[in-house]
Order: sequence, then C-alpha cells, then structure tokens
Amino acid sequence: MERISTSDATAEQLRAFATMMLGLEIDGRWQAPKILEAMVKGGYTADTIPLVQSQTGPAPRVLRAGEVAPSKVVSTKAKDGSTYDRRFYLINVHTNDGPGGQEPVPVGVNGRIMFIERGKPQEVPEEYVAALKNAVMDVYPAYTEGMGGLGEPQKVQMYPFSYEAA
Repeated sequence: MERISTSDATAEQLRAFATMMLGLEIDGRWQAPKILEAMVKGGYTADTIPLVQSQTGPAPRVLRAGEVAPSKVVSTKAKDGSTYDRRFYLINVHTNDGPGGQEPVPVGVNGRIMFIERGKPQEVPEEYVAALKNAVMDVYPAYTEGMGGLGEPQKVQMYPFSYEAA
C-alpha cells in the first residue's frame, strides 16, 4: 500500500484517511493542521498515512446486481455512414455430457450465424449473447408418485453459459 508523509499530505488526503480509516467526523471546511490535530486526539501518532484506494487510481466501476460490463466496445460504421458502439462480452458456453455437448453452438441473429466454441472464454457480440440468453426449452419433470405423468414445464437454457471477468 502506498504511503505519504502527514506533512506532505493534502487536506483531502488527510480527510479521506481520517474519515474512512479512523472513523473520525471531519468537517469539510477544515484545513490540514486542524485535521492532523483531530487525528492526534483520536490516537493516531504515526508520521505517514496510507493512501485510500480512491487516491491511488480510478475507482472500479460498480455494477448493479445482474449487470455485466462488456469486455470491449468497438466503434462500428453502419451502412448509412453513421457510427455506433458495438459491445462484446466474454462468455463461456458450458460443455455437457449429452449428444453434441462438446460441439460449437450455432447462434443466429438476423440471418447471420456465429459458432461459439464450448468450454473456453469467447468474446461474443451483445446481440448474440441476447439470442443465447433467450434460447430456452421446456423440460417436463416426470411424476414418480401415483399414476405417473408429467409435471408443470420448467424453462431451462438450451446452452447454459456464464460471463467471464474481462
């Protein structure tokens, strides 16, 4: 962890350290000497402070639950001359023991077919990921009690996949 001398630290750096690491309540208008005084009163005696994550580089992007960040975005030119951003996601289509469970998965969007290999991360355009996500089938569980028959159908992905970290 990167450290900085308390005498060289700015008021913002001292304020961030005092509030986040020491749990002190520091007024936003206080300057460095007053913040240092509050830190000493709070029991901090070292002459250096570690830099808080937000001061050592850009903060990581926070995603909402279920949201996935694209692995790359490519600017693409449309037929009419305009440009748009095309998002790609790093996904891994799982293999299975059934027939064809090791073969590449054919995914079609607007008449264009893409074969996605199974069992290893692949960069796939957003529209193909959406088609893969919507490829579901109904599975009818068999009743084991009574006279047999089939239960209510359950929606299951035809080609289960997971997102990989970019």
